[in-house]
Order: sequence, then structure tokens, then C-alpha cells
Amino acid sequence: MRPGKSGWNKKYFDEKIKPLYKKYDEEVYVELAPRVISGELSNEEWNMLHNHMVWERVSRDLGLDYKRMEW
Repeated sequence: MRPGKSGWNKKYFDEKIKPLYKKYDEEVYVELAPRVISGELSNEEWNMLHNHMVWERVSRDLGLDYKRMEW
């Protein structure tokens, strides 16, 4: 996910992105933790999936374009 040509200012980040990220970070953690504890997901898999799921939800709520890219 990248900001548009005009970028993101600190106010937008602090008031829009940060609160939603915190909300979904906690929500996704609760969803995925049992899968890590059971061994279904490794820590590496959890980290990648967790970040993806959080940004997917944040971008959906804010109408941002988010695409998952392989490195």
C-alpha cells in the first residue's frame, strides 16, 4: 500500500490509519493466536499473514488500494 501522489500527512495517519491499525492488529492477533499455539502456523507464517490481514482490513475501511506482493 502506498500513499497517493499528495502523500499522507501526519494528521491523516494519526487520526485515520493508526487507530484502525491498532483495532485490527488486536482483532487479527486474537484470530490467529490459536493457530500458532496449535502449530498450524509457524511464527514466520503468522507474521506474514497477520500483517496482510491487518492492512487488508485497514485499507478496506479507508477505501485505499492494497495489494499483497511477494518479495
